[in-house]
Amino acid sequence: MKNKLWKILIILGILLILSAGALCIHNSREDKQALKASQNVMNRIHEIIPEIKQAETPIKPESGGADEDLFAPFEEEKEPEIPTINIDDSVYCGFITLPSLGIELPVTIGWSYPSLKKTPGRYKGSVYNDDLIIAAHNYGSHFGRINELVQDDEIWFTDAKGYRHYYTVQYTEVIGGWDTDRMLAGNGSDWELTIYTCDYSGQNRIAVRAAKTQKD
Repeated sequence: MKNKLWKILIILGILLILSAGALCIHNSREDKQALKASQNVMNRIHEIIPEIKQAETPIKPESGGADEDLFAPFEEEKEPEIPTINIDDSVYCGFITLPSLGIELPVTIGWSYPSLKKTPGRYKGSVYNDDLIIAAHNYGSHFGRINELVQDDEIWFTDAKGYRHYYTVQYTEVIGGWDTDRMLAGNGSDWELTIYTCDYSGQNRIAVRAAKTQKD
């Protein structure tokens, strides 16, 4: 009876090892596909935006003369229109650069689970309102290494008009996967840019908070 039990346990152990190996191979394949997809888009973006300009503070799209509108005080505040670039079937609002990690990635105007398998996406906000939040998968080629960022590391976001906005890392925090209020808390005061990804458990989010700065 004991020998039979040991055999069952050994078989189960082997199956677990094989499953873990298959998962690693699957994740590695997805990572490589995501890297290739992002690089292809970045090549197109650099063709469209050959020259990078330093963003002044603030840079906002034209408002449309709200000061002369008598009804403006009674209307809901609208987010500024975000410039975009269309490439194939996707729409991008710019690209993000993490110089200390050697990472440069396009950012779609919105996000969905299928789109995050290719590139990061804008979760909420904009550079113009100082509340931009960007989400990405934890692929090594995407945001899987953002936990390595330390205070004062630089993050750059270049918008679709070619204006580069500069940020420095303030702090990193772990947020529960469903704690939306915490993810949004502090925008415009504690931070002006957030980039985040899920941890390897998939239950929590690793969020890096950054403040806007001026490049000399």
